[in-house]
Amino acid sequence: MSRVLSVDRPLRTMSALPFFLALVVALSACAGPPPREYVLRTTATVDPSATLGAASPVVQVERVVLPDYLDTRDIVTRRDREVVTSETGRWAERLSLGATRLLAASLAAHLNGVAVTSTQPIDPPVMRVAVDVLRFDVVHDGPVVLTARWTITDGTGQKSLATAQATLQESVAGTRDDAVVAAMSLALEKLANRISAGIEPNLARRN
Repeated sequence: MSRVLSVDRPLRTMSALPFFLALVVALSACAGPPPREYVLRTTATVDPSATLGAASPVVQVERVVLPDYLDTRDIVTRRDREVVTSETGRWAERLSLGATRLLAASLAAHLNGVAVTSTQPIDPPVMRVAVDVLRFDVVHDGPVVLTARWTITDGTGQKSLATAQATLQESVAGTRDDAVVAAMSLALEKLANRISAGIEPNLARRN
């Protein structure tokens, strides 16, 4: 009896092999392609005629603070109280890092003769910018809504020079991930415009 069982089990396993292979192929087909990865990008460009020397003032943009549910690599939309994660796209980096980089790049394009950085500079900066994002939602079938509060301080971070808050909206041209990313990028650019308006007069006072 033992000899019959020892031969029969491999035969049963081999007969089931096509079924398991078909199941693996079916599951792979259902999984689909991996999600695409996106980064926030600014359309603003730095003036090539503006030269920066060693004595150029430095403005440091501190890491943007976001609500926990947003500070991930997931691209999310809001439906009332529900947060929906995109299955086809995700951020290439945490959203707080991407938002900080975009703000720094956009501010550099608006502030002539000023070096703007999102990292700790070697020499102390003349100003620091801290941004607290209260809301950055892509409303289902609606616009991107960005509400942020920002504070401009001196280089030590001890003396407040300006504080403001704004709510900005940007329409989304479609439902694809790339349209959502483009609208979020434009909303952050609008925020950079508001922030630069608070930095410029303080820079003028230093001269």
